[in-house]
Amino acid sequence: MELDVLSPEAASEQYQLFLLDGLRRSPSPLVLVVREAATAALVALRLHDGGTSWDERPARIDGLLQLDLASLVAGGADRATSLLTELATTDHWAFLPNVDTLVESEVGRGFLDGLIVSVGQGEIAAVIASTTPERLPHLQKMAPRLMGFAITLPVGEGKATYRSIAARSTNSLDTGWVVAVRYELTGDIQREMDAAGPAADGRLHLVDSMSLVKRETGPPLGLLVDLSADAFTASQGDAAFATAALAATRLVGRPLRPGEQVTAARGIFYA
Repeated sequence: MELDVLSPEAASEQYQLFLLDGLRRSPSPLVLVVREAATAALVALRLHDGGTSWDERPARIDGLLQLDLASLVAGGADRATSLLTELATTDHWAFLPNVDTLVESEVGRGFLDGLIVSVGQGEIAAVIASTTPERLPHLQKMAPRLMGFAITLPVGEGKATYRSIAARSTNSLDTGWVVAVRYELTGDIQREMDAAGPAADGRLHLVDSMSLVKRETGPPLGLLVDLSADAFTASQGDAAFATAALAATRLVGRPLRPGEQVTAARGIFYA
């Protein structure tokens, strides 16, 4: 993985939200087509009319709205807010050609932030966006939250997801993997965090700390697992995710019930 470089302030907020977004249970479907806008528009039409297979195809289907992003930005924040409200209160799908252009203006970034909030809350029927192969690295760096929700297609021979980021740490003492693990539990956990001792499994010695993400009532949303700096390299994401999922499962303190899931959803490797 290449290292993403943002300002310390932007990195702290965007990366924290990227992790927390992974705890969302039912986000809106979001597809990123990595092709020129004209080709991406044809793909969007095929996805909308069912001509292209899509496992995550939503039941909510109305019109496909192709957004003119230049006009949207020119219309200012009020126009952006109005459009977000329309998308959240109808079954229209949104197609955003060259979505990477939104990160170049304050209005565009504000619209993109609002769009991602709605996607995370499952308010929008579906979002299809496009960028070019040349602009994809810039979009990955500047809009990690969008990338976190997206299924990219086509990339190589198939679909891909963007569940981890490599980033430069602003603190030389704070390096290594941080993994967000999503809980889908029907009952509460039965242990405090420090009760899941490392004696249960040798891999748990690699866990530095854990932070429980709670909701107002009911079982927790998930767990942020901070692994020791030398536990895994940037290329060992699968092992880091597996260790974090193990720690989160141990923390539940009881056997998982039918239908319950513990999923390592997002990760950041700080170098």
